Amino acid sequence: MLKRDFIYDTKGGRISLAIVAVFLLVIGLILVVLSILLGRAEKDGFWQTLILGVACVVYGICNLIVLKKRQPRVLPDEDVADEPEIFTEPARLPQEPDDLIVVNPTKANEPEGSILLYRKESVIVYGDKQIPLDMITDVSMTNVSNPYIPGAYHFLLVLSDGQVVHIPAGQDREWANEALKQLREAIWGKTSCE
Repeated sequence: MLKRDFIYDTKGGRISLAIVAVFLLVIGLILVVLSILLGRAEKDGFWQTLILGVACVVYGICNLIVLKKRQPRVLPDEDVADEPEIFTEPARLPQEPDDLIVVNPTKANEPEGSILLYRKESVIVYGDKQIPLDMITDVSMTNVSNPYIPGAYHFLLVLSDGQVVHIPAGQDREWANEALKQLREAIWGKTSCE
């Protein structure tokens, strides 16, 4: 499975890499010029300064070349418009759900921050998706972080037709674990998936 590289596949990462490369080029050129103009070969530190300046220039040029040649990758699961609909005709649901599971506490008042459970209709609602409980075969949690951003937890609902529904759960691991237990209990009536 392809993963997104934060540096090369995002606009912010590419801009920051270009800034660092240009900064290294400028610093390297300044070090080379100063070591040649002000230094003498027999003086201590002349060769170290000259080598450091040349290394900065070479590293900056290499970064710019790699950045120019490597195009950003767009992963297929990033395209939200191509996501298949779970229900073509959603069932009519009562106004009040039987249970509410707050998945992301920072978005609790938004449709994407909570999962609504309708026991009688045997369906959960997340955002604008209605997912029948009997279609859910597995529920798990994953951390989709990388070294450059804080941990972001997601719930993965595996459906019987092979689809995987990603539900962002925020950055609080303890909250996400508790919400996962509530979700599993709501679906299967117990906290562990067998």
